[in-house]
Amino acid sequence: MTENNQYLVFKLDKEAYGINIKEIYEVLRLKEILITEIPNVPKYVEGIINLRGNVIPLINLRAKLKLEKNIINKKNRVIIVNLKGKKVGILVDKILKIFNFHNCKMFSSCREIKCKYNYIKGLYKKQNYQIFILNINNLFDIK
Repeated sequence: MTENNQYLVFKLDKEAYGINIKEIYEVLRLKEILITEIPNVPKYVEGIINLRGNVIPLINLRAKLKLEKNIINKKNRVIIVNLKGKKVGILVDKILKIFNFHNCKMFSSCREIKCKYNYIKGLYKKQNYQIFILNINNLFDIK
């Protein structure tokens, strides 16, 4: 069995990040959804959204990664991901494309890419992009 090396690549600030497409349920335009704010939640929680009758938390990935907050605009997208059997929406700046990394080397250990965070699986370099591959299950504390 071969591993799926297709990743949805998106931008946050000036960096590119990727999530394996097997972990993605769907991608939504921000203008298509209504965000309901919730009091007393961490700053990275934008609120909740109603997706066809399902209430889903919406996480601002910029805020979660402690990047400079930006003004939300029409380029923003919401990626609905499956985390430990639950759906969670993550807000990103913009979608770049789906990359297939079958012929690329992933720098996979944190020592190789000098990271101290367990939510980064590795780093791919392709074309003009340096793409951090996220381990979304380690990024969020979902029970």
